[in-house]
Amino acid sequence: YLQIVLGAVYDADHNIHRVAADPRFDELKAIIARTERKILVFVGLTSMVHILHKKLSETWGCEYINGEVSKNDRTEIIQRFETDPKFRILVADPLPVAYGINQLVAADTVVWYGPTEKSRLYVQGNKRAHRPGQRHPVTIYQIVATQLERDIFARLEQQTTLQGTMLSAIQRGEF
Repeated sequence: YLQIVLGAVYDADHNIHRVAADPRFDELKAIIARTERKILVFVGLTSMVHILHKKLSETWGCEYINGEVSKNDRTEIIQRFETDPKFRILVADPLPVAYGINQLVAADTVVWYGPTEKSRLYVQGNKRAHRPGQRHPVTIYQIVATQLERDIFARLEQQTTLQGTMLSAIQRGEF
């Protein structure tokens, strides 16, 4: 369900199929246009990390980090993100970025392209920009299209489990 609203889904053979999610991407572009500084975009699906990186790289300096990127390459990407003025957007899976990385303070904007399933990843992901050395107020955006996503983000902020959100969605007849 969440894969579809983000814009991609895997079939039984693990092939990626794009799903029209243009309004979500348009909202991301609008957020990018509103800030002059660097942006950290979190999305927890490998297919979407690649799709967003490709689309955003057409216009802006952009890199990505996910589980496929080695620790050494992550370090180099983060160093460039912090220092290279042309490198504006980092698209990242929250898992490899939430821990073991001290800071991404060049970013004053954090965008959750979709919710993550773990509140600890949400909290730690946001803390990458909220670190000593941050010189600007940090703005956190959550892009949502469904009530389920709103409920998941509410639970992430409250640091409660996803199970309750899913049960509520089932009770509302969303599944």
